[in-house]
Amino acid sequence: MGHQVKNRGAILLTAAGSPEEQELPGGVLNQLLNSAILPPEIAARADALLDGLTHPDNQGNPDGHGVVPGFFHGILRDLAREHSVVVVVDDVEFSDAPSLHALRYLTRRLQVGRLMVVFSQRPTTATHQLAFHNEILGRSYCEYVPLLPLSVQGVQELISDGTTVDEPQDLARRVHAVSGGNPLLVQALLKDNLGDAAEPAAELVAGKAFQRAVATCFHRLGQDSKLLAQGIAMLGRHATPELAEDLVGLRPYVINRAMDGLTGCGLVEEGRFRHPQAQAVVLGTVGAELRGQLHLRAAQLLRHSGAEATTIAAQLVAAGSAPESWCVSTLEVAADHAIAAGDAKQAVKYLDLAAQSCSGGRRTTILSALAKVEWLINPSSAVRHVEPLCAAAQDGGLQPIELATLSNHLLWLGRLDELEQTLAGAVAHDEMAELHASEEFAPIKQFFYYAQSSLWDEAQATPTNGVPGQAAALLYDVLRGQKPAGVSTYADQILQSSRLGDGTMPSTLCALLTLIYADQTERANEWCEALLEDSAARGLTTWQAVLYALWGEIALRGGDFHSAEQRSRSSMEIMSPQSWGVMIGFPLSTLVQALTSMGRHKDARQMLKTPVPRTMFRTRFGLHYLHARGQHSLMNKRFHAALMDFQRCGDLMSAWRMDIPGLVPWRVGAAQAQLRLGNRVQAEKLAKEQLATFTDSGQRVKLAAQQVLASTDAPALPKHTPGLRPNRTAAARPSSTATLEKAKLAIDKGGTLTSRPVLSTTATGQARPVGGGMSVLSEAERRVAGLAVQGATNREISRKLFVTLSTVEQHLTHIYRKLSIGGRSDLPSVLLQTGQTADECECVTEVAGHDNHHMAG
Repeated sequence: MGHQVKNRGAILLTAAGSPEEQELPGGVLNQLLNSAILPPEIAARADALLDGLTHPDNQGNPDGHGVVPGFFHGILRDLAREHSVVVVVDDVEFSDAPSLHALRYLTRRLQVGRLMVVFSQRPTTATHQLAFHNEILGRSYCEYVPLLPLSVQGVQELISDGTTVDEPQDLARRVHAVSGGNPLLVQALLKDNLGDAAEPAAELVAGKAFQRAVATCFHRLGQDSKLLAQGIAMLGRHATPELAEDLVGLRPYVINRAMDGLTGCGLVEEGRFRHPQAQAVVLGTVGAELRGQLHLRAAQLLRHSGAEATTIAAQLVAAGSAPESWCVSTLEVAADHAIAAGDAKQAVKYLDLAAQSCSGGRRTTILSALAKVEWLINPSSAVRHVEPLCAAAQDGGLQPIELATLSNHLLWLGRLDELEQTLAGAVAHDEMAELHASEEFAPIKQFFYYAQSSLWDEAQATPTNGVPGQAAALLYDVLRGQKPAGVSTYADQILQSSRLGDGTMPSTLCALLTLIYADQTERANEWCEALLEDSAARGLTTWQAVLYALWGEIALRGGDFHSAEQRSRSSMEIMSPQSWGVMIGFPLSTLVQALTSMGRHKDARQMLKTPVPRTMFRTRFGLHYLHARGQHSLMNKRFHAALMDFQRCGDLMSAWRMDIPGLVPWRVGAAQAQLRLGNRVQAEKLAKEQLATFTDSGQRVKLAAQQVLASTDAPALPKHTPGLRPNRTAAARPSSTATLEKAKLAIDKGGTLTSRPVLSTTATGQARPVGGGMSVLSEAERRVAGLAVQGATNREISRKLFVTLSTVEQHLTHIYRKLSIGGRSDLPSVLLQTGQTADECECVTEVAGHDNHHMAG
């Protein structure tokens, strides 16, 4: 309107009332008379009027301002004789008393002259301020013009006038839904979503401009509307006029007017905020002390209205207190709902507040539940609950399920002495039998499995029922070398019936480890992928880390060392080494073996510097770590150190009655170390023992054991051993030995010895390959294959052969296809079994043999 007035050549006088300036005498008149350039004579009279308003003699003297209305009217009347004059006062209800008196005087004398007066006031004007409003509307020459929000069409026209958006109709609908047509909010949303961009984002953004606009709208509201807005913000999506009325303590007739103000400015629709960002802005205006009181009051009101436990609990958490017994009960129920919904973080918030708000046995029960849930997010943060739970256990204050939870944490952290005390306390209170038989305890025993006490040993074979008991029994059988028929089917059933959650980690991992140790890695891989997706969607950090560790172990056993490295690193990035407890041995051993297998010994050595709990070596995870460290020592010519680690693995596995090759093939590692140390008899014995433990799994380890036997020139090998041709006569032995020396020993990238097929000899002693031909490979492919056999990475091959990395990858793809193999791990044996010529065989053997001779020392 101001622009139109100026364009028509009229004089525009403007002012705006403000609650902060209502006590400033003549504040609005001062704004009006100084808002435009006036003729000199008129300006002088205006200055005199304003000086009189602020004269010390008139301060605090009501009669001192009595001449102001007539003086002000005279100035405008004389000004209007020569010019068209428009007076505009925004928020007139906040005008100071002298100015309001002058404006009322002016409006009563507007019948003649080129003078227009425009007032605006907020729809939430209080009752005592309506007298001026009613007086104006009583004049025949006055008109009331309600300023309605923009329609969708109005918003679209506004968008089309200032932008070149392709589909303004769609944007207009979305903007109107958030702003309610409030021009201030509309402009702010357009600024947030268009700016320099030609098209808005797919999802409407309520950014900083919108937040500032909401704050402006809120501060322009009346006091009642502000209080109501804060109450609605507190109640959120559960807000109703009745609840809001009870919460903020406003009377019904005041509520209606205040709600009209909120609706009219576009912030609220049907008693709720149109956009959560607007709700957040208003909520931020509430002081901390008042906010706590209102949230607690809101929780009480919601409880009486029959709201869900999670709704009430959210208010209690926001209040930061749960002063009554019903509050604690509500928080516990809400935590159960949150866990069932897969929201572990929210469950922790509920239980944390509940634990702070009670004492005694009830607090102990809540702490146990809190520790169990918090462990899913960060095991390190769950440590804070261990001490009070241990103290309660000593006093006999824990139920069997709580004892199982505490045992799980103590085992994970490697605090085995405290576990001994806890178990001893359970014995003293006649709780051990019940603890051993509980479903919660069964998988924990097998998952960690350590030989610390007779109490624990007796628990190993204790039968339990339910899915956890089945998982424990299945892993128990596999670890004892009693692989049941249909192990994969049983493990699948357990995994299908176990949903990721606070109580299913041990049983789920028992089933996954059963598949891995039973050499059912393909099925284990499928389950890891599916469970990882589920754990990521539900924000279960600990689950993600552990599953990545298992996934890395599967890749390692399959010869995919690059994936094994990536996955084990991911697991240790998701969860710090401190959070892993004794299980750090699992991802760490996978990473060390993968790096060692790829020849990155410096990186592997650096990882071995990672601190690990000493008690880790009293658990199954210590076996994996010892084996990985032994392989690293073996590849770096520290044969005595390697032998010590391998033998320690054997001693522990024997003592724990779990000496199975699917867990840790320590014998073949020890045989390799003995061979390097020149102890052929011991190497032969260990290799034969390793072979005797195999049935239908562990092919890579079996080939390594066979190779050790070939190197010791053993007189005979077990009949079931494939890939080696036993010496038939003493006369044949010299030439066979020479041939074996020529074939050499090669260490594959998994850190274990792979077999090289024995070459038969001709009558003249010349080596002759067994098989067809190597002619299927091109010359370039042969060179790439030869370097790949040595363990060179793709990048190293590209540098040595002066070809691009993509060329190397293409050659390897062609090689795998032509030789019908799955990948690099199959190259060492297949290249010597594909029937290459004698010269070709000699070439490949010498290339691989030279590298492995160097590694073998």
